[in-house]
Amino acid sequence: MAEKRKRPHENLDRPRKIASTIQTASPSTINLLFPLTAAEWAPILASTPGFVLPSDIILDAFRKARPNTTILPPGMEANTIISNEILLHSTAGSKVEYLGREDAETTCIPKKQYIGIYDPVTNDLQIQEAREVVIRSYVQPASTPETPIGKDKQTNSSLRVELGNTFGTKKSRKAIASTRDNAISPNKYSLPKGESEPMDSATVGLLQTMAETTIDMPSRQELQKHIDESKPRPSADLTASKLEDVYPISILIGHETMALINIKKWQDAVAAKEAVTTSSRYVSNRLQNIVVSHDTKKIKVLKYLLLLMEFYRSLKPGKGGAKKLPGREVLKKLLDGSEYITERVRRKFVVASFLDKWHVDYLITHMAALCLIIDNFEVDIYDLKEDLNLKLTEMSKYFAEIGCKVVAISDAEKSRRHMTKAEALAHRMARLKLPLEFPKQRVYRSSKR
Repeated sequence: MAEKRKRPHENLDRPRKIASTIQTASPSTINLLFPLTAAEWAPILASTPGFVLPSDIILDAFRKARPNTTILPPGMEANTIISNEILLHSTAGSKVEYLGREDAETTCIPKKQYIGIYDPVTNDLQIQEAREVVIRSYVQPASTPETPIGKDKQTNSSLRVELGNTFGTKKSRKAIASTRDNAISPNKYSLPKGESEPMDSATVGLLQTMAETTIDMPSRQELQKHIDESKPRPSADLTASKLEDVYPISILIGHETMALINIKKWQDAVAAKEAVTTSSRYVSNRLQNIVVSHDTKKIKVLKYLLLLMEFYRSLKPGKGGAKKLPGREVLKKLLDGSEYITERVRRKFVVASFLDKWHVDYLITHMAALCLIIDNFEVDIYDLKEDLNLKLTEMSKYFAEIGCKVVAISDAEKSRRHMTKAEALAHRMARLKLPLEFPKQRVYRSSKR
């Protein structure tokens, strides 16, 4: 019985047209050549760790026999890579010297390097063994200039050093040698007071090499910008001219989430003069006045802040400052029963089924930014500290992280609110002002020994 012919779509693993195209595109064959004996001078694969080798540098090659080459197996003496070692040296530059050697570690390892040399005319590909060389740069030592005859440049300090070396004790001579060895410029003792030593050619060459290798390094401003972007805080508009535009609601909450926040229960209860109780000290102390003001935006921001507080308190402690997430149904009930709000909160603050330390701080700084909107950018952080069960210093750092200046209660504010001195010590005021000033990355200096 004749075999049924397959349709084109049933034989996708055999692209006939592509195969025929490849065959017709390169009808000629490549001839692989393996030389039986290595050439007198083999190609070199050079690496330059830590610097960029200038393209116009000319390197002189030197070769000498390796030690213990008499014990090589028969036939290996002709291989110049095994029997001889090579050295590369540059004499073109007068400031920096380049020296290339075969590393002892690489030569002891039984590993060979090969390169392919292709000739398009004869279509031959010659596989040839190559050397592996590491090139390093060295600053050429500066020659000591001769002192002109009849010109005495000795100073009191140099005379004391010379006198100490001649007649001093062993301990004093050791101290003089240590001071000279650790000095930035060993010749500075022979210069008059107030005169600096001019840079020699070696120093200039070293500075030029450093400039070439560090040209792509980020600046201090770029490093600070990268640090600011990696901080656990909401995105701030640094070009804003109004405080309302620094942390807009579209970034903190989102327009879609704002439209789904239900505040009708609060409005009906306040209109009926009924008491509204919440689990938050901060929200309860402000709910009445904000609802009476009929500012719908602030009422929704206050309700969203309460939802985030409920979400924060439902987290269970984990390892390393992380927090575990409750079940999905419990989370949905805490977030006003809205599936959309629940999903938005999870995507913004949750990693898998937990919150690491970075995302916990990210959540708290969001709540701090929401408090700024509610209290017109001047917040007494005491109530929020109590709701989140944090210390006063910790809560102050979170507000400082979003650009606020945290200060103590003033005497006028203390008398207006009828606060005692002990009560005022437990309160701090966080104010947001333009231009924003974020905490800088601290640089610790090494202590003097």
